[in-house]
Amino acid sequence: QRPRTRAFNRNSKLHNITMHTLAISEQGTSVHAEGDLFAIHRGTHVLRQVRVAEVDQLLLFGRVEISSRAIALAVRRGVDVAWLTQSGLFRGRLLGRFTKNVALRLAQYRRTCEPAFCLRVATTLIAAKIRQQRQQLLRAQRSLQDADLAETLGRLRLLKDRAATCTSLDSLRGLEGAAAAAYFSQFGKLLRNNKFAFSGRNRRPPRDEVNSLLSFGYAVLGSVIETEIYRCGLDPLLGFFHQPAYGRASLMLDLLEEFRPTVDALVLRVVNRRQLSPGDFVR
Repeated sequence: QRPRTRAFNRNSKLHNITMHTLAISEQGTSVHAEGDLFAIHRGTHVLRQVRVAEVDQLLLFGRVEISSRAIALAVRRGVDVAWLTQSGLFRGRLLGRFTKNVALRLAQYRRTCEPAFCLRVATTLIAAKIRQQRQQLLRAQRSLQDADLAETLGRLRLLKDRAATCTSLDSLRGLEGAAAAAYFSQFGKLLRNNKFAFSGRNRRPPRDEVNSLLSFGYAVLGSVIETEIYRCGLDPLLGFFHQPAYGRASLMLDLLEEFRPTVDALVLRVVNRRQLSPGDFVR
């Protein structure tokens, strides 16, 4: 089933993107409860009302406030609330009652200590990620017929096959990194909007509009994934490809890997369809 997300932007519009998530990024707005509705206010003016039954998650970016009644409504109706910086860095979240399935978490703890199981999960995720990266470039190659792109497609195919039969996590990480470097070396050729340029992946902070869109998309999707991990009763800190590290949501990062190309495709679509312009960004 395809998830749905609604993003509320500075132009006071709701856009269907992907999950039952309401992402609010317009600075200076606030979320209030009015019966079974979330009401988005700017001062005393109501910009939009959304039924609580249509929302699984609220994402609040930057200077967006939420009233105590809206928090109580979210808890009562099982709506996750996550706070992020304006640029999309995770700050914290509010969750309702946690799962009672202790046996599931114990099983997860045991499995993270089994190298063979970790490798089996990780190879599946990374091989799938590389396959989707290759498919992204292959669709573009049908019209571009570019020699360097053709060479990269061949390399990604070999890396995918090697990832599927990898014998150690360290080797798999090397293959994943090599695939990402090859993929992003050609990603700029997929842009068909001369107002945007991409010369390579950069982050923390991203230094151009396309990289900021990629980072923003990964942050939003990562928050959605982490919510689902909690709802399944698992611990997001205990991963298999990304080994546990202090404060890192390793399992969320594991599951995010396979879906990064989905974010990439969305970025290409909104840029190539000229749904965004450089004027929509603040440096």
